[in-house]
Amino acid sequence: MKKDLKSYFSLLLNYLRGNWRAVTLGVILGIIAEICTLISPLITRYLLDFVIIGKNYSYFRSLILLSIFVLVIFLLASLIANYVLIKVFKLISAKLKLDMFKTLQYAPISFYEKEASGGISYRLLGDTESLVDSWMGILVTIPMQLILLVSAVFMIKWNLILALFAFVILGVQSYIISRFRDPILNYVKKVRAKGQEVSGYTVGHFRRIQLVKAISTENLEQKNFFKRLQELISLEIKTFMISKFSNVLQALISNAWSLSILFYGGMLTIYGKMTIGTLMAFMMFTGILYQPIAGLTNLILSFQSVRANLMRVKEYLEIKPDVVEKNDAIDFVPKEGRIGIENVLFSYGDKIVLSNINIEFPPNSITAIVGPTGSGKTTLAKLIVRFFDPKEGRIFLDGIDIRDIKLISLRKAVKLFLSENYVFNATLYENITYGSTDVGKEKIEWALEEAAVDFLHKLPYGFNTVIGEGGINLSAGEVQRVALARALILSPKVFIFDEPTSSVDLETEDKINNAFMKLKNNSTVIIIAHRLSTARISDRVVVLENGNIKGVGTHEDLLLENDFYKRINYILLQQK
Repeated sequence: MKKDLKSYFSLLLNYLRGNWRAVTLGVILGIIAEICTLISPLITRYLLDFVIIGKNYSYFRSLILLSIFVLVIFLLASLIANYVLIKVFKLISAKLKLDMFKTLQYAPISFYEKEASGGISYRLLGDTESLVDSWMGILVTIPMQLILLVSAVFMIKWNLILALFAFVILGVQSYIISRFRDPILNYVKKVRAKGQEVSGYTVGHFRRIQLVKAISTENLEQKNFFKRLQELISLEIKTFMISKFSNVLQALISNAWSLSILFYGGMLTIYGKMTIGTLMAFMMFTGILYQPIAGLTNLILSFQSVRANLMRVKEYLEIKPDVVEKNDAIDFVPKEGRIGIENVLFSYGDKIVLSNINIEFPPNSITAIVGPTGSGKTTLAKLIVRFFDPKEGRIFLDGIDIRDIKLISLRKAVKLFLSENYVFNATLYENITYGSTDVGKEKIEWALEEAAVDFLHKLPYGFNTVIGEGGINLSAGEVQRVALARALILSPKVFIFDEPTSSVDLETEDKINNAFMKLKNNSTVIIIAHRLSTARISDRVVVLENGNIKGVGTHEDLLLENDFYKRINYILLQQK
């Protein structure tokens, strides 16, 4: 608990930097509003005892005007305080979300292999918001509610026995809080974990919606979704009932407290030991005193939930990237685009994926990388753009170790275009020009022609057609061509394509291969190939098997000299 509190306030202080003036102004105005709340019972006491019972009616108008003035001050101070504070804390919330967003962008690739996208968005948007709401409660509620404890001073002054009775009730409420703390935290953790699971399942379901429709598994998916919802609802009901039981106990104690004060105070009034005005003021102060107690009680109870938010937010904020840029890394613009790989070894945990890789990809050439699934082709491509760093060995760009180059410079010069052909739910134009700035019409038209994007006329709004989540409104081949057009517009010095023609017909494949032939005039082109046509147009072919290079040469030479390459070609011919 102590460690969590330290982390909680440390993070709070970090995000309050630059916002202290606004927060201080909001809190001061809030305190003024609470002081106005304290004045009302005193005015009521004076009005009853001195003006009405004492028959000093000449003061009646003045007290009414004073009451109106206090209410106006209360209204203005409350509104301005709330506006200032909500604005500040919404900005803090945005800053926290942005920081987590940045951290997640540089998280290791392995992180995304085990985390569901729904779970990530749940933490990024939900947990951060809950945490910031609690910060606002701490900074705003505690100072303002502590001011209201001044009411206890008047209560002690007016009647010590009644005041002591109130303090006993406080002890009982504190006991209730301590008894319910751990159960609430445990169930809140379970609810959040299950909520993350449901969110992740939902996102995943609609991403594979075409598969669901194709094999008619709608009913199965509905049952799976409903089962998860039932588990979540069960946990939420248990959490709600524990919290509700705690709240009911507090309300019961509060009502018993009020009735006891009314009964005992009424007896004192009957016997002339307390005035009507003092009893009314005492009852009003009782209600006021309950506010800070209830507020602080809720803060303590809600902190159990906030602890869960805090742990989940900190876990993401503390993610460390696998690839770290050196402090003295340089901006670098390659002139040739020559890639050199020297004695590279890479493994996922204990599993060696690439071993003793020594190869050069010369400029102004096309190099095809071929090999069976799992041979390390895509991993090698990811190493060149530093998605990972090799366990051993070095990779060079124009003779410069890529670890000495700033990541933004490296990835501007060397672009990896993966087989997933990432497109997103936006217009075709936005998808094609993603990552580019100030793209001219001529360059876009050139890229469309070279990538064989010849289906614009079929789309209802042409360039402005929204292609849907994952490109659902396009065929697989069209999605691939859109991704290729984007690659051509970006125009890096080194292109790395992962299966760029896997989903297109032979005619379109021929057009794309012609585009590759033109690209090599100014760039280095590396293609992870699953088609014979790609190997045939390549200047060199690199053959990978089980993470080792089994051959390097032209397509014709390897067919004559490399038995493993012959087998690969035979398999590809059979598939064709």
